[in-house]
Amino acid sequence: MDYLVKALLTSESCSDLYDLLSTEDVLTEIIKVCRSTGCRDVIEFFLQKDGEGLVDVVDSYLKLAPLALIISISFGNPYMGRFAHRFSKLYIDHYLTSLSEVEFLEIARSVGLEVEKSDGCFNEVDLYINRNNATVRMCYRFRMPFTSYLKAVQSLSSTEFAWSLLAVPLYKGFALIENREKVERILLEYLRNSIIGKMKSIHTMCSSPGSLYLSYIDRLSYIDQDLANDIKDFVKILNPEPVNGAGQALDFSGAPPNAGDLGNVELSGVLSSTKNLLVFAENLFPPCIQAILRSLVNGENLTHHQRFALATFLLNLNTSVDDLLKIFKYSPDFNERIARYQLEHLAGLRGSKRRYLPYSCSTMKTLNMCNSECGTRNPLQYVYRRFKLKT
Repeated sequence: MDYLVKALLTSESCSDLYDLLSTEDVLTEIIKVCRSTGCRDVIEFFLQKDGEGLVDVVDSYLKLAPLALIISISFGNPYMGRFAHRFSKLYIDHYLTSLSEVEFLEIARSVGLEVEKSDGCFNEVDLYINRNNATVRMCYRFRMPFTSYLKAVQSLSSTEFAWSLLAVPLYKGFALIENREKVERILLEYLRNSIIGKMKSIHTMCSSPGSLYLSYIDRLSYIDQDLANDIKDFVKILNPEPVNGAGQALDFSGAPPNAGDLGNVELSGVLSSTKNLLVFAENLFPPCIQAILRSLVNGENLTHHQRFALATFLLNLNTSVDDLLKIFKYSPDFNERIARYQLEHLAGLRGSKRRYLPYSCSTMKTLNMCNSECGTRNPLQYVYRRFKLKT
C-alpha cells in the first residue's frame, strides 16, 4: 500500500494522480478484490459510515483505497477529510505496526517525517525515586528536529498542552520522544495532514473534479462492465453531503433563518441543511464557534477542546443530542455510539446529570481558540447580544 501514499504525496496534478492509480495492475487488483469481498462496505467505510466494527479484511480495505481516494477527491469536502483520517489510521494501526522498527522508520522518513532512533538513549532524565529508594529514569530512544516536530503536531499542539513544545523534552535542537507508540501517533497526525493537504490541492487542480471518478469507473469497465456499473450505482446512493456540489466553501451571506424567541430556539429547522446552519452561524454565532463549525463541516478532525466548545455551546442553545449528531457526522473519526454517549453526558442526561456550560472567553483564549476580540465573557453572551441587534 506504500505505492498509494507515494502516488498521492508526489503527484503534481490531477492527471498525475489519475495516471498513477489507473494502471492495469491497480485496476486489476481492485476488480479482483471487489469480486471476492465486495466494494460497497469499503467505500462506505472510507467515505460515510463510522469505523466501528471494522471487519477483519484490512488488507482488502487497503487494496481498494485507490478507488475510495478517487471518489473522495471527486466529492470534495467532507469526504476528503474522512478518507485522509480513516486511511491514515488504517494504514498505521493495521499495517505499519506489524513492521519491524527499521521498516517502520524507513516508511516514516519516506513520507517526510524526520525521525531518528538510537540503539541506546539520545538522553536520559530522572523521573522519580520509587519506594525502594531507586531512581526511575526515562530513556528517550527517538528524536526529531524541533521544527519538524512542531510542523507534525501543529493541529494537536494548538489546543492540547501534552503535544506542545513546552511539554516535550528538548536536547541539542531535537524534540525527544520516548517510545515507538508516540512516534506512531505523531506519524498519524503528520500523514493525515499531508494527505488532506495534497487531496485539496489536487481537487483544486482538476478541471472537473466531479467527473474524476466517472472517468475512473469507465477505465474499470474495460475489465468488468457489470462491476463498474454496480459501483457507479452504489456511489449514486451514498447521499453525497459536501459543503456544496463542487466541494468549495459556501457563500455565507444572506439573512439568518427565523429563529423566533432565542430563549426557545430550536435548531432542528436550521439543521435541515448545512447551508442554513452555516448562514445562521454567520449571523449569530461568535467567530470562534463559526471557525470550529466550518472546520467540522469541511471534514477536518477537531481536537477534544474544539468538540467540547462546539457541543456545549449548541446544547445550551437547546439543540437536541440527535440534532447534534447530524453535525458531528461530518467528523472524519465519527463513531455514533461514542459520540452519543459523550453528548448525552455533556447534556446532563448521564453521569452527574449536570449540563456543562461552554468554555468562557478567557479559557478559549488560553486554549488558542479565540480568533477575534468580540467583547464578551462567554460565547453564549455573544449570541444574545447579536440576536437583540437582529430583531
